[in-house]
Amino acid sequence: MVTELETGGNIRLEEGKAGDKHYLFVEDLLKNRFDELEFSKYGISGTKIMKVVKISNKFQKNQNGHFFR
Repeated sequence: MVTELETGGNIRLEEGKAGDKHYLFVEDLLKNRFDELEFSKYGISGTKIMKVVKISNKFQKNQNGHFFR
């Protein structure tokens, strides 16, 4: 919330829920990139997503849209 206030609303943080598109994207990315053999030597056998936060930058989004028009 502080970040949103300090940037005048240009940066927005949105916590994802298990069914959200960006949450599912991160979950899929982590599952596909996690190398169990590589991490097993450190005693790590898997991962668990605790939280996914989507960061939206309104200024950059508007600027990018301007270039592609």
